Amino acid sequence: IGSYSQPVSVAFSPSGGLLATANEGGSVSVFSVGAGGALTQVTGSPFTTGTVPDSVAFSPGGGLLAAANMNVSIAGNPTGNNVSVFSVNSSTGALTQVTGSPFATGPEPWSVVFSPGGGLLATPNEAGSSVSVFSVNSSTGALTQVTGSPFTTDSGPKSVAFSPGGGLLATANSSFPNNNVSVFSVGAGGALTQVTGSPFTTGSNSQPVSVAFSSGGGLLATANAGANAVSVFSVGAGGALTQVTGSPFTTGSN
Repeated sequence: IGSYSQPVSVAFSPSGGLLATANEGGSVSVFSVGAGGALTQVTGSPFTTGTVPDSVAFSPGGGLLAAANMNVSIAGNPTGNNVSVFSVNSSTGALTQVTGSPFATGPEPWSVVFSPGGGLLATPNEAGSSVSVFSVNSSTGALTQVTGSPFTTDSGPKSVAFSPGGGLLATANSSFPNNNVSVFSVGAGGALTQVTGSPFTTGSNSQPVSVAFSSGGGLLATANAGANAVSVFSVGAGGALTQVTGSPFTTGSN
């Protein structure tokens, strides 16, 4: 496990006063951010997570922090496939795992995201070709999978994003030969329904590994590692995607 020590994901708290990194060695580091941007590790950091955390995210209110823990085999025994959830001390920045954490996801959760309102949390499960969606207890921070979760995506989802209004959820599906993005409408209880036309292609051999909505929600973009390009879509009223003229756009190589 010592070979999995490197930090691979970073996130600021909503207020900007804290910064966290997911360290594949099995921990998350938390820093206070000084007036000039200098970092100071908070007391107790780094904090132990599940196995091989690959992504970290703060809740919209900053009171919770989540880390998606990938699957890895140690001495022939698979471990991980869960998400750790911590309460964040508002004064010190110290983390305390909430009761029941870590919470089981599908196989190989690559990333984690809270909904804009903070009432839901989602992880894309690469090996399960699915996305797990949880309701978040507003008092305790504990997670409960919503009815129907995990929901089927196309092959190899590595990234997930909620639209700014929270009414849509998208996953970047990286596995060959599909190379596409799934878009779901989000029901009142957090259940997902794929929108008409989903999944939407990002291009041959594109291998999309990241997805994001624009701040207004009218656009969606995917970073396509296999094609050295970014695809940009307009988002229709029902969540259907249409690639904008000229998309995909060439980025740097590799």
